[in-house]
Amino acid sequence: MTGWIFWTAAAALSASVVALLLRPLLRRPQRQASSAAYDLQVYKDQLAEVASELERGNLTPSEAHAAQAEIERRLLKAAEAEQRQDRAGAGQPAKVLAMVLTALLPLGTLGLYLYSLGSPGVPSMPFAERAAERQQSNERERLIAELADRMREDPSDPRGWEILARNYAAIGRYLQAAEAYGEAIARGFDRSDLRANRAETLIAASDGMVTPEARREIEAALRQNPNEPLAIYYVGVMHEQAAQPRQAVETWARLLRELPPDIAGRGQVMARLTEVARSAGLEPADFDTASRLPPVGAPPLGALPPGSAPPGQAGNQSGSQPGPTREQMDAAQEMSPEERQAMVQGMVEGLASRLEETPDDLDGWLRLARAYAVLGQRDEAVDALERAQPLIENLASDDPRRQAVEQGLQSLRNGS
Repeated sequence: MTGWIFWTAAAALSASVVALLLRPLLRRPQRQASSAAYDLQVYKDQLAEVASELERGNLTPSEAHAAQAEIERRLLKAAEAEQRQDRAGAGQPAKVLAMVLTALLPLGTLGLYLYSLGSPGVPSMPFAERAAERQQSNERERLIAELADRMREDPSDPRGWEILARNYAAIGRYLQAAEAYGEAIARGFDRSDLRANRAETLIAASDGMVTPEARREIEAALRQNPNEPLAIYYVGVMHEQAAQPRQAVETWARLLRELPPDIAGRGQVMARLTEVARSAGLEPADFDTASRLPPVGAPPLGALPPGSAPPGQAGNQSGSQPGPTREQMDAAQEMSPEERQAMVQGMVEGLASRLEETPDDLDGWLRLARAYAVLGQRDEAVDALERAQPLIENLASDDPRRQAVEQGLQSLRNGS
């Protein structure tokens, strides 16, 4: 019974659509304004807008010049189209042919649905089954709103602003995220990663365009940390948008060389490099993208600086134990393989022994897991992260240490 109702409603709707399409065909033809003429006026308005943005300082001269060149190219193309329309003036499509095609539209649509695009045999998903997903989304919106209210009442906590910014970005409210990042930076969290994250939200809010404000944040991030990965990535994007594909590809290749081979996001950077290189007639294989670092395996690179807790999180641990730092690992690279193995293994064993005495040291377990991963001792790295799991239960979902444990375990258990 339900099937008959559906097909009856579909037939009635199709008949209504056909009637609407046939009605203008049966009227006496009237002269319509040229679409090319409309395009010409739009492009002229765009040229004036670019000039206005340049005067206000929202565009640099090079950006304005590039935009004007593209608009002028489209303007010439629209002018040629208008001339062709004027020459073609008298031609009118045959009404009989148009009416036949319109009448065949429902049949063609039905055929596509039944034999190509549709799945009439698949049962529908009741709206009620998505209630849990809707409830989760509503709950997140409510919690974000509550946090925003608390930050307006007491705006002095930079950690709160950072959490709010990350949550705004996660739900696509990029302008609010940029404002929250700005508050976190202004109130004591002036870090390169937050500068780069703020740039990213400004770019996302501008449909992928690197605005002057985003450029300033990228430059500030690189002044603080010349190796900030996200900032380096957007330097490549700036080159791409400035019609400098080779410089963009070279920037991304350098970034890939400085990232561990198994870090999240590496694949996206490589895909962007390949796309831009090929569109510019370059061969991606000609650019050295091989990582200079060993696999991370456990905590993602940058998630937790060796020997320190994230800002605002210190004091909730029993005290971080000393362990192998990045500098010590780098020094070990200068030794013979046997010496390096003995040195690192000794440091790791010492750290493991101390953690048995102070098992509530989350930072220590993270460093131990990373060291085991570098040594290729996967099972030991998994065990260290499992020992750390009970210590992250009360941490926020966006805490980098929580993410390091969860992502590290997932990566190691999946064998990647």
